[in-house]
Amino acid sequence: MASSRTGSRLAPRFAALVACAIGLLPPAPAVAIDLEVRSIAYVEIKGVIRDGRTNAPLEDARVYATWTAVSYGGYGRGTSVCLRFAAGKSDSQGRFSIVTPEWAVFRPGLAQQFVDIRIHKAGWQEMPEGDSEDGRAMKLEEEKVASAAALSHGGILAKRRIGVDARLFPAREDANDRLRRLRSMTMREPKCENRGEDRPIQEYFDAIASEAQALAKTKYEKALADLLASRASRALAKDHVDEEGEDWFRKVTAYLDPEDLESRSSQGDATALMGWAGAGNAAEVKRLLGLGANPNRTRGRGDSDSALTTVMKQYGWANVNRPPDGAKYLAVIQALLADPRTNPDLRGAAFDYTPLMRALEYGQDDVVELLLKAGANPNLTAYNRQFSALSIASKRAATGKNGAGMPMPGAARQFDLLLASPQLDRDMVSTYDGNTPLTGAISGAYVEVARKLLEAGADPNAPNHGKAPPLIVATEHAILNESYRRKEYVDTVRLLAAWPGVRKDVVVRGKTALQMARDARRQDLIEILQAESR
Repeated sequence: MASSRTGSRLAPRFAALVACAIGLLPPAPAVAIDLEVRSIAYVEIKGVIRDGRTNAPLEDARVYATWTAVSYGGYGRGTSVCLRFAAGKSDSQGRFSIVTPEWAVFRPGLAQQFVDIRIHKAGWQEMPEGDSEDGRAMKLEEEKVASAAALSHGGILAKRRIGVDARLFPAREDANDRLRRLRSMTMREPKCENRGEDRPIQEYFDAIASEAQALAKTKYEKALADLLASRASRALAKDHVDEEGEDWFRKVTAYLDPEDLESRSSQGDATALMGWAGAGNAAEVKRLLGLGANPNRTRGRGDSDSALTTVMKQYGWANVNRPPDGAKYLAVIQALLADPRTNPDLRGAAFDYTPLMRALEYGQDDVVELLLKAGANPNLTAYNRQFSALSIASKRAATGKNGAGMPMPGAARQFDLLLASPQLDRDMVSTYDGNTPLTGAISGAYVEVARKLLEAGADPNAPNHGKAPPLIVATEHAILNESYRRKEYVDTVRLLAAWPGVRKDVVVRGKTALQMARDARRQDLIEILQAESR
């Protein structure tokens, strides 16, 4: 669940952090955080839960919510606090409502308010597949009222109601992954100041424990089911103890079970396949795959890596940084991608980078080639559509450096490999900066990157988020950068003005590109824009 850029200024009137815990996934990407101390109380969570296939209402889906915040004391020191946890369930129309009194979720000095919402129905999950960023739809209602409790902030309290529109699909995961999803849905804050009605809280935990007991078959799965039963027995405890630290659970999960290929060690939450992949042992990886080990598992905590992304990390960020024995890691990557069961787009959370995006960030042009040949989808996005494979590759090709500013020798080749993909959407608009790959390259005066995009089939008239086509963007930037990198910015105008099919008559903010150049008295641009297209 990623993060949109945070802060109340970037999320108008949607300032509290409203995170969606989607099963196994961490809090949802479409979040907003109010970083400042404000008088806000989230007094209701309401919504509707539907069948994602038919849009029909789903009855008896359990909803669990936790209110947390940061309380600031003297010298600006902040302390994280759990204010409340409560639960409810959907009715025959799929509707639910969890109402909480103001005093339970508000006190002066709170900031970074966070509402974690989890939805459970046996045999159902919110995400149909891990390659989609589309989760639940959310909206916020606000009512400002006079409040004595908010005297330190003008006596006005903003009472907020969170609206949730969630769609569930029949669960597609096997028992192992489903149990791990259920485990994440029962994780609790160690201590909360108050709670809602006992019965719906207990019913939420009991429903999960009951589903877990029905699913568990292997020793590892039964240990998970017993863990969930233990959590259900303590669902109403004010001071929660995490049973994962207790001896009985630690003993069961301390070591990999040689009779269960999908068991996990508590050291790194890794399967045997993940462990051998990270060690660069291709022979053992092939043996385990031959025995039926699932290559599409991910870690449940921390990095959410799979066997594939684990070994990609070990392979190194860039050619210059790869370990001397890098060939053994490449052999593991080849072995994993040669298995027809391996999902080349697998990621631990639906908002996260895909393996292809990671390879592009790491500068692993050889891995990029392998992933594309294995069928990796180059059009998936990450972090609420802020990033795509092409947006990453374009930037790396433009600068020749990775995110840490280190040289990336494979940047140009991996860009070319991606552009050659017949499935690639070359005109996707990023929500990060509102640019298409072409307008992004133009904005930075990266002429050769822009040329390659055009040669690969990018639409020379595709507008950015602000509805400005590339020629307008190029002209505006050339005018604004009259002294800084003047030649490069002028060259972007020259490239576009001469490109076949470019429209010069498009009007943005009342002017064509030529009119903008004339108003700026830029004779060099005027001459370029008046020339005929080649």
